[in-house]
Amino acid sequence: MGDNPMAIIALRARQEAKGKRQKAKGKRQKAKFDYNSFCCLYQYPSLNA
Repeated sequence: MGDNPMAIIALRARQEAKGKRQKAKGKRQKAKFDYNSFCCLYQYPSLNA
């Protein structure tokens, strides 16, 4: 693949769109996990050191 900036941008945009669709699919479980880990880090900041 050459150094065509438009092709690189298009590829990146396509990968981003794909990632967004997958994220939306698992958003509920991920949100719950993120909330739990945030609480853990907030209660025990030393774990994040």
